[in-house]
Amino acid sequence: MERLALPSAEIRIAGQVVASETLFAYAGAFQLTLHSSYLGHESAEQSSASHLLITPAGRPRVWAVEHDPANLPVMYSRRHCLLDHLAILADELRQHTDREVVLDVAPYALEQIDHA
Repeated sequence: MERLALPSAEIRIAGQVVASETLFAYAGAFQLTLHSSYLGHESAEQSSASHLLITPAGRPRVWAVEHDPANLPVMYSRRHCLLDHLAILADELRQHTDREVVLDVAPYALEQIDHA
C-alpha cells in the first residue's frame, strides 16, 4: 500500500511551531489509514476509527471509537476522517503537554485527501 503525503497541518504548542507530517494510504474505497485507520460504509450501522498513539515518554497505545456513518462518511468525504484524526492528535497533545495546542489545516490538504 503506497503512502502519500498531504500538506502538513501547522501545529503550535504554547505558541511554538512543532514539526509534523501527514501521510495517508488507501486500502480501498472503504478504508483510509493515517496513524488512525478509518473503516466504514454508508449502509453499515457504524463506522470505526482505530487510533495509534506513539509518544517518546510512554508505551504505544491503541484504541477504537465507533461513529455514526452519516457523521464520518469514510467513502465519500475523507476530509472528515482527516479532521477527526487531527482533532484526536490535538486532544492527545493537550493532555500530554498540558499546554495550549493550535492546529491549522491547509484547505488544499482537505481537497487533496478527498480526491487522491
